[in-house]
Amino acid sequence: MYFLMMVVLVLQVSAPYSRTILIFVLKILTSVLADCCFEFYIYSIAKMPPLLCQSLPLRLHQILLVHRLC
Repeated sequence: MYFLMMVVLVLQVSAPYSRTILIFVLKILTSVLADCCFEFYIYSIAKMPPLLCQSLPLRLHQILLVHRLC
């Protein structure tokens, strides 16, 4: 809901500006949303370590394992 309100606000504010700026801002907002969803997913998976190997791709599991060892 918060993301949708931000997009509507950007559309209203950036109406007089060029399309390039609007696309740039929307890409930033999309990146923020993707980052938040990824962090939430990792946080929820971290509560269930036995399911980690089954639910995450192998490459991501390796990255998390290396991160924990460091």
